[in-house]
Amino acid sequence: KNRLIPDEATAPIVQRIFEEAASGNSSRKIALDLNADGIIPPLKYRVLYRDEFSAEGAARASDLWNYTTVKRILKNRVYLGHTILGKSKKVSVKSKKKVAVPKEDWAVTENTHEALISEKLFADANENLGKGNRDYKQFEHVRKSIFSGVAYCSLCGHALCSCGTVYKGEREKYWYLSCTHHRQDIADPCKGVRIRYSDLLELVQNDLNGMIALTDRQIEATVENILQQKNPDMARSSKKNECDRIAARLQIIDKIMLKLYTDNAEGHLEDDRFHQMIRDLQNESATLLSRKVELEAADTAQNQTDRYKLFFDLVKQYSRIEALDRDTLLTFVDRIEVGPKILPEGAQKATHRNSPFEQSVRIFYKFIGEMNAIDTTF
Repeated sequence: KNRLIPDEATAPIVQRIFEEAASGNSSRKIALDLNADGIIPPLKYRVLYRDEFSAEGAARASDLWNYTTVKRILKNRVYLGHTILGKSKKVSVKSKKKVAVPKEDWAVTENTHEALISEKLFADANENLGKGNRDYKQFEHVRKSIFSGVAYCSLCGHALCSCGTVYKGEREKYWYLSCTHHRQDIADPCKGVRIRYSDLLELVQNDLNGMIALTDRQIEATVENILQQKNPDMARSSKKNECDRIAARLQIIDKIMLKLYTDNAEGHLEDDRFHQMIRDLQNESATLLSRKVELEAADTAQNQTDRYKLFFDLVKQYSRIEALDRDTLLTFVDRIEVGPKILPEGAQKATHRNSPFEQSVRIFYKFIGEMNAIDTTF
């Protein structure tokens, strides 16, 4: 009896996509993360490792993920262990053209193969997926965090989720942003990565107001001090030479891979050896590309100065931020990373204001990145 069997190479990627969506990440963010980690998209994977394609068909397979591919995976109930048939039909017997069939007319047979994800994870992922569209106004009763897609866990990199409750009519007092993701490769995974919503609001607002209050001379001195710390020791010519070497090596890798595909197709190279060599070259290529991006992003001192000028010109448009809102936050901030709570020796947990603890909060601003990490004591 034919049954679908999970692919050991791709199953963890599918599970990761659902987990990220359930934690609040958008389909665009998930696609960007997959591309940054060098994960091969589904069609490209089929071209390289599984199915036979014509040269024209293989050429159409993109090397990059896009948000529509991620959405298609998140909506596919086959990962729950169900078989779905009849999604499309031919216009006529003689025609090759197909049209979509309404969802209610699909033929669904449940529990036909091993499920990759649970019903709850599927539901959570699709619920959060719907929150990104314009129809989300119907969910007005859900508490909205201005830090959605901005605040992340410093340990695992996943977005922090709103949690807490309303107690005796009070909301913000019991409103937290927490990491609900668990990675097996981290000791005590994400333990203590939890911050009171009002505390994070206050921290970011105070940091912004501190910059707004700076005089022109103080801004100049601050920028000069930061640039002295940030400027790399490597000279521009040295960077260019390394970039040139990387570009040359990438061209050689492309030629080697093309030759490997030809040799494998002609039967001169065994499949196992071919796949191993391709994987090694892809890994090397991803590492080189990452280094090239890093080098190209290392701006000259003048470019960095221009970025700071642009940022502080924006800052000067404000006299003071009385209440931090979503629009103001996104005007200035790209990303916030919240670290775990560090408790005093002997303390098991911090539950009240009279139980002090330390916590790192890193704010990465538009154009300039991080000014300085904030180690806070609550």
